[in-house]
Amino acid sequence: MRKINLLNGDCALEAWKQCALAGETLVWRENYLHGRLPDTADLTAFNSIRAEELHTIANGATAAEIFADLQTMHNTLLSLNADDLLTLWFDYCPFDRTMLARVLYLLSTMPAVPQIRLIIQDTVWDKAAFLRYADTGIMLTGSDLCYGKEQWQDYCGKITAPENLMQRFTC
Repeated sequence: MRKINLLNGDCALEAWKQCALAGETLVWRENYLHGRLPDTADLTAFNSIRAEELHTIANGATAAEIFADLQTMHNTLLSLNADDLLTLWFDYCPFDRTMLARVLYLLSTMPAVPQIRLIIQDTVWDKAAFLRYADTGIMLTGSDLCYGKEQWQDYCGKITAPENLMQRFTC
């Protein structure tokens, strides 16, 4: 059984490393608030378009490097199986809401979904916050994944931002 902790950016990773908590880390390095969001389920096509978009705001990273990072990020998430535990660490900011919607959308496409624990707190993820909330969270269900998928699809269709997503979950 793999234990993966999905973190909301590199700043969170630096704090995580100070905590000695169990499991591997997967840093979600995407900014869905910037640029075009392609309406495609094809991950290669999606990541290619997103890499070009993100390249315009990246400090020195090439589109090819960003594409490779996005592919690795998605492949790691989608390689999980039903025996694995995925813990999602998020806060309530718009950046994290879009990220959570995307992750739930991707998880909803998997034939065998890992166990998913969601930890949402109104905090900046520093060492103290990781240690304080490490034993909290809620286990997500299939209906939660469907809701996240709907929120992502609405966001991509510019119907609404995933404002309601965080209201569904209370940790």
